[in-house]
This record gives sequence, C-alpha cells and structure tokens, in this order.
Amino acid sequence: MFALRILLLGLCLLWAGLQAGQAALRLIVLNKAAASAQVLDLEHGTVLATVPTSDGPHEVAVTPDGKLAVISNYGGRRPGHSLTLLQLNPPKPLSTIELGAFQRPHGLWFVSDSLVLVTAESRQALLVVNVVLRKIRRVIFTGQAVSHMVVADPQGRRAYVSNIGSGTVTAIDLAAGRKLGDVPTGAGAEGLALSPDGKELWVANREEETITIVQADSLKPVARLACPGFPIRLKFTPDGQRVLVSLLRRGELALFDAAGRSVVQRIALAPPRAESPPRPIGLLVSPDQRWAVVALSRLNRLARVDLLTGAVSGWVQTGPSPDGMSWIP
Repeated sequence: MFALRILLLGLCLLWAGLQAGQAALRLIVLNKAAASAQVLDLEHGTVLATVPTSDGPHEVAVTPDGKLAVISNYGGRRPGHSLTLLQLNPPKPLSTIELGAFQRPHGLWFVSDSLVLVTAESRQALLVVNVVLRKIRRVIFTGQAVSHMVVADPQGRRAYVSNIGSGTVTAIDLAAGRKLGDVPTGAGAEGLALSPDGKELWVANREEETITIVQADSLKPVARLACPGFPIRLKFTPDGQRVLVSLLRRGELALFDAAGRSVVQRIALAPPRAESPPRPIGLLVSPDQRWAVVALSRLNRLARVDLLTGAVSGWVQTGPSPDGMSWIP
C-alpha cells in the first residue's frame, strides 16, 4: 500500500509538472490576414485552438491572471474600431468592445486584471478600457501623429506611447490621467521596451534605423544606437541584461547587451529554402529567458530561438500574416 501511494504521488507530481510546462509554453498569436487568433503549444508546435476576431487583428494582451485576452482590431481598408475579448480556458470569444470614434486601435497593455491601455491612432489618444464593464473609462490625448504602441511601468503609474508619425514618445501619468510630455526619439518611433527595473525606455526608430534610450524618470534621451535593418519591435530579457530587436528588412533578430549598449549577436531567421524574406515583426521572450519567439509575417510561421545557443531551434506554422503575440501564464 505504501508503495502504491508513492507511485500515485509520483504520477500526480509528474502530471502537475507537465501541465506547468505546457502552460509556460502556451502563447496566443494573431493572424492579421485571416482575422483570427491561435493558441499554440510552442514546445510541440501544435495549434490548440483557433478563434475568430474582427478585421485586421494587430496586437494582443493577456490579463495578469491569465484568464482573458484582448485583441485590437485595427481593420484593413476600413478602419477598425473594436476590441475582441477572449476567454482563454477554454479559448472562445466572449464579446466585442466597441470604441466608437476611436478608430485604428493598436497597442495594448494591461495595468490590472480589469484595465487595459489601448492606443487609438485615428484620434491621437490613449484609452483606458475596463474589460469587465466593456467600456472606455478614460481618454488621454497624445496630440502626436500615429500613436502606435504602449508600455507601462510595473506599478501601472506611468505609460509611454510611441508615435510613428511624430517620431516621439509621449509619457502619461495614469493616476492623474494627463500627458507629461513628448520626447523626440527619431523618425518612425515604433517599438518600445521598458527595462525590468523601470529605469530605461528603449525606442526603435524604424525609419531612422536607430534605437534611442530614454531615462524614464527625467524623460531625457541618453543614447542613440545604430540599428540597421528596420528595427520594429524590442523586448528585454527578464533579467534586464539583453534587449532583443526584430529587424524587418534584414530578416534577423539582433541581441543587444543592455549595459554595454552594443550588439552582441545577429540571428538569421529565414528557414532553409524559404521562398520569400521572413519579415519578422512580433517578438516574445520566455519568462525563463530560454526562448525567444519571432513572428515571421511573410512566411506564416514563428521562429523559436534558443537563447542559450543563439540559434533557431525550429519553426511553428501559423495562419497568414502572424504578428502580435502574448504568453499565456
């Protein structure tokens, strides 16, 4: 009897470990050209679920508790004006949150389980949306052209919005609901990443092909780094030591040393015998810092990069034009 109990305990622990491992490797990816979202098992390269969205889904964010996902429906020829709210366990659409005149929603960032930040390009604004009540709680205008991506500090006190058309980043006091100021960074300011300690904001200026580093507390640019290849997305590793940058035109992933502010490696992302350039956009780093995942929009697949070896370890098939992604805790 004792041996049987030990065996059962071992099996339970093994199953719990497998479940935890699968959860840590689950992600959601958006297929812009198919108006759909897919939940993927990265380890096995399998699609666990496919759910519909509205036209032109661009970015996705998951609540801190891992229960819900919000998708910005950017639209195509006609501007989008809604968010799709998904339940994740099991994956299924819950509702559509209408944004009215606030068209071309794009960047997303959760500051709590109920409040998500949403950029609205058409109105040069940042929205605070309550996903429980399904309505806009606050509107903060940036006054800048093409307000595209957004990040917030870990405390949810301050947000930063990149403005492609103005080549700036707008800092916003979320508690007061007011704009703090605009920081000129460079032409085509798009990708944003805030260091884990909240001290540095890295901005990818795609048209200028540079990265500007901004001191978060003073909002002063402190460095500008060359980054050829159309830098479009950035991610810090959780320990803050590396910054990963997807290079759209070069089809590469660049790894920067955050302290040294220099490139330490470039990783080619095209699979063997690829018929077209990969066009990497969306970018994730796993919480354990082992993996990076890059959405290859032209090839309809994800590249899984082993950050220990610095090489692509495999590809995962997606729908057409994958872009925005988020881990599912």
